[in-house]
Amino acid sequence: MGVGASETPWVSKEIFLGMMWGGEAVGSLFVFLRLGIRINSFRKLFADDLMVIFSWMCSMACCAIWQMGSRGLYDQYLLTTGELIPTPEVLARERRLLRGTVAYLWIYQTCIFGIKASFLVFFRRLDNHHEGLRKKWFWTVAVVTGIGYISAAGAQQYNCLLSSFEYIFTQCSTEASLASEHKLFAFQCAIDVITDLLIITYPIIMLWHVRVPLKKKLALMSLFSLTVIVMGTVIARVSVIPTTDSQADVSWLYLWYNLEMSVTLLVSSLAAFRQLYVTKSNNTRPPRTQSSGTSTFLRRLFLNDRF
Repeated sequence: MGVGASETPWVSKEIFLGMMWGGEAVGSLFVFLRLGIRINSFRKLFADDLMVIFSWMCSMACCAIWQMGSRGLYDQYLLTTGELIPTPEVLARERRLLRGTVAYLWIYQTCIFGIKASFLVFFRRLDNHHEGLRKKWFWTVAVVTGIGYISAAGAQQYNCLLSSFEYIFTQCSTEASLASEHKLFAFQCAIDVITDLLIITYPIIMLWHVRVPLKKKLALMSLFSLTVIVMGTVIARVSVIPTTDSQADVSWLYLWYNLEMSVTLLVSSLAAFRQLYVTKSNNTRPPRTQSSGTSTFLRRLFLNDRF
């Protein structure tokens, strides 16, 4: 994931920056809507909101890195074809790009796993009776997700980003290096999908014990399973995973990384909108009698007739 080997970028610089900032704008819009509704409904923000804000700041930082480093990114292709002479100024710019890429990869993973953590905290807050099997499963998922973050962020070819140019150009395009890159991509995607699936299981287990019509139960499960959309972007990103005899195109690769962050921010807000709306609506209704084993939030979600 150091210097790109292809001679022509799959995505032009204009499209790369345009889609990156366009996706960021859409994701930011939904984050601001989420926060606005939350403040209007509760007059305060919760822990999951703060995690989303932190992840949004990470996504903005990632966009800023590529805005500043896009010239160096596309200079790589010109260096490969010999259209650009590797002057000291050019090489200094490429060195800054590689160091910026290291920061980007860590911030990107922090953004993605920050949203995963916000989902866990959001679901946990809905479950007033967090005990027994549900409590154990919640902490199991939380620990696995934390380990997944460290593993995904650490699974990078840092030697091809922080070493000398001589090493990068001679060692990072070998068959062994390409095979290693392929395995790292597959490993990261597997962690992303597995942790998303585990996070989805928690609200499903939580909802399964609520005594309401199956239709409403399945409807809310579908809402909480919006992370499937994020998994779709991860699977789409798999298309840039190189074969064992070729490198990934860096413009295409990082475009999908940026789009995944935008989609993740959007989905995290969509999952919260239903709960925000129903809680606001039910604040105007008289309280209902509910069983001691059922979360107040969950009962409100299900008892709203307009679901």
